[in-house]
Amino acid sequence: MLLFILGYVFVASTLGLEFEYAKTGIRSIFKLIGIILIGLTLMTVQKRLSSNDITLVATTMMIGFIFSLTWLLIDGFTGGTISHLFFNYKLNHYSGPFWLKSTSSVLVLVSLLIGIYLVKLRAYTLATIFAFSASYAAYSIQSLSAAFGLVLSLCFGFFYQALGRTRKIVVSISLVFAFLLPVWIATSGIAPEDFGPHLDKHQSSSYSIVYRAFIWDFTVDRISEKPILGWGIGASKRIGTDEAGVIIDPIFGAFGEPIPLHPHNSILQIWLEFGLVGAFFACAIVIRAIYLLDRITDTPFKRVWSFSIFMMLMCFYNFNYSISSSWWMTTVMVILALSVAFTRCNLSTPNIPQDQQN
Repeated sequence: MLLFILGYVFVASTLGLEFEYAKTGIRSIFKLIGIILIGLTLMTVQKRLSSNDITLVATTMMIGFIFSLTWLLIDGFTGGTISHLFFNYKLNHYSGPFWLKSTSSVLVLVSLLIGIYLVKLRAYTLATIFAFSASYAAYSIQSLSAAFGLVLSLCFGFFYQALGRTRKIVVSISLVFAFLLPVWIATSGIAPEDFGPHLDKHQSSSYSIVYRAFIWDFTVDRISEKPILGWGIGASKRIGTDEAGVIIDPIFGAFGEPIPLHPHNSILQIWLEFGLVGAFFACAIVIRAIYLLDRITDTPFKRVWSFSIFMMLMCFYNFNYSISSSWWMTTVMVILALSVAFTRCNLSTPNIPQDQQN
C-alpha cells in the first residue's frame, strides 16, 4: 500500500504538472520521500528509549519551554522588544510579531507533549498549567490559531474519551466529511465578500479570516477544473501567483495574490495537487493513524492528551501550514515520534527500552 501511494505521488509530481515544471515536481517528491524516511527512522528509534531517556527528554523540553514562553510573553506585551533588539524585526499591525508564530505553534505542541509525561506522573494540575500558559503566550502575540486551537484541542481530547467505544467510528466518519471540504465550500452559496461587513476592519484576525475566505474560494475553483488527479505536487506555488490577479475586497481593500504559496488548508491543498485520489489516500492514512494511536493509549488521561496533539496538528494543517513545508513536516515527524514514545513508556521500568518491556 505504501509503495502504491508513493507511486501515485510520483505520477502526480510529473504528469500533473506542465512539462516545464516537471523538475520542480520531481524535486518535491524526493523531498517528501526523504522526510517520510526521517519519520520512519524516528518511529523505529523511539522504541529503544528507556524511561530514563524519556525523563531526560521531558526535562529538557520543560527548560526550553520556559525559556521560549518567557520570550513570547515579553515580546507579546512589549510589541516585539526583544526581537527588535536582537534581530531588528518590526511589528506589523495586521499580523503582530509574525516571526514568532511558528515558535508559538511548536510551543503549544510541546506543552501537550509535556502534558502526556506529567499525566503519567499524575501531575494533572501542572500539565494544565503548561498547556494554558502556552495558549496565553500564543494569544499575546496574536497567534490565535495556536491559542484557541490548544483549548479546543483539549476539549476534543475529552470529547473523544467521552464517546466511549464508538469514538473511533465517530471520528472516522467526521474525517470523511471533513475531507469533502471543497464540496461544502462550492455548494455553500457564501461568497468571500460576505464576511467583511460582519468583521472589524481594524482587527488583524478579521484580515486573516477574509483573506483565507478568498484563498479557499479561488482554490476550490481550481480544484473543480481537475478534480480527479489534481494539478500535481507543488502546484499551489504556481497557480495562484500575481499573474492570476490580486485579491481585492470592497471593505478590506487589496490583499495580494490568490494563493500565497499554499492554500492555508491541508485538505484543499491535497485536493488541489493530488485530486480525489490523493484525498482518499490521505483520509485513509489519517484514520489508520487514529486507530493505531487509540491502541497504545491505555488510560483515559493519556488518551485525552495524546488526541489533543492529533487535533492540534489538524488545526495547524487546516489554518496555517503547507503539507509540503520541509521544516513543518520534519517538526510533525518529531512530535509524532515523541508522542508515541511518551505514551508507550512505562515509567516504572527506568532502564528497559520500550521494545523490551512487557
